[in-house]
Amino acid sequence: MNELDVLILGEIRLHLVVEVERLPAAGETLMGRALYHFAGGKGANQAVAVARLGGRAGLVGKAGADAFGDELENSLRGAGLVELRLSRSDRSPTGIALAAVDASGQSELIVVPGANAELSPEEVRQARDLFARSRVVLLQLGATPEAVTEAIGLARDFRKLVILNLGSSGAAPQSLLKAVDFVTANSSELEVLAGRRVTDKSSAELAAAILVEKGVRNVVVTLGAEGCLFWGPEGRLHVPTARTEAADRPAAQDVFHAAFALTLARGETLRRALEFANAAAALTTTRPGGQASAPTHDEVREFLENVSASSTIG
Repeated sequence: MNELDVLILGEIRLHLVVEVERLPAAGETLMGRALYHFAGGKGANQAVAVARLGGRAGLVGKAGADAFGDELENSLRGAGLVELRLSRSDRSPTGIALAAVDASGQSELIVVPGANAELSPEEVRQARDLFARSRVVLLQLGATPEAVTEAIGLARDFRKLVILNLGSSGAAPQSLLKAVDFVTANSSELEVLAGRRVTDKSSAELAAAILVEKGVRNVVVTLGAEGCLFWGPEGRLHVPTARTEAADRPAAQDVFHAAFALTLARGETLRRALEFANAAAALTTTRPGGQASAPTHDEVREFLENVSASSTIG
């Protein structure tokens, strides 16, 4: 059986995006300019990004027993994943994200979790062999806490490196935060966890330090145009990012986590993993779209060679 670089457990959704000249007011009906639909969800995005970066990816998730679920399953099976364990629900539909995007890029989003919220510990246990064969396990909180807890337990049974990406909620039980090797968050998610306002790199460092004091092993914070920072027992590390002419940003966070997990799975240093993840995310912002915007390994390597970026440690 093939070994996996990264095993991902997380959300699978179909995204429906309507382009409008401006966002509607309450009760208003507008004519849309175009409608797009594409595969998405943090778990699916991260798995596809690992594969596009040249890694061996596995994905555990759940979709509805419906046409949208069929479409997403076919899309994922054609995306280069080594393993796909996709449970199907007869009770709930496939997860959906509905978005309206105006001419300036502002958007309104409604997410219906659907079958994602049904992924059970037993369904996670059925993928036990994938945990045994993986190097790094990457989790998000889009699945149920029970499913995430089960996944952490399996990863620990096999002594795997575990990364918990908080996703959009920002809230998580302390027991989960302390049980993983890395907790990753953006500024707003970090605020929720630390109970402290985060507005820049300095305030992010203070908030990350609070989490480490509470027992979180290692914290990685993504800061958008300011790059990312690491805080843990080994010290702190800030890695700036290259400036780009951003066309789109939706998939950048997911590509960052995929690249970070994959680089660690390949035995690279923490500094190298953060630099590679930053570059992959920055390159993603220059391209429109979701999963298709994830770069290849050679593209990231060329990007790093062409952009001089420095990092500081203290």
